[in-house]
Amino acid sequence: MATLLTSKITFKSVIETIDKYAFINNQYPVILSIENHCSIQQQKKIAQHLREILGDKLDLGEALHRDSKQLPSPHCLQGKVLIKAVSE
Repeated sequence: MATLLTSKITFKSVIETIDKYAFINNQYPVILSIENHCSIQQQKKIAQHLREILGDKLDLGEALHRDSKQLPSPHCLQGKVLIKAVSE
């Protein structure tokens, strides 16, 4: 039998904590790597939490459309949260 070494925490609580503390000491981008094993309904809820809590920290429209041949620099992405998602 496995022993739990941590308590359960909701996805929403994690995102709220990231929103609150991510850029206190450093403005460079934060990359969230999300391994997704959720239903479509749960994925929609995750997306809703990300949009509602992080808001414009997720808006990369300006940074990504300046020059389509070159990725934005970390400096351009200061204060932004990037999402790397793997779905299975």
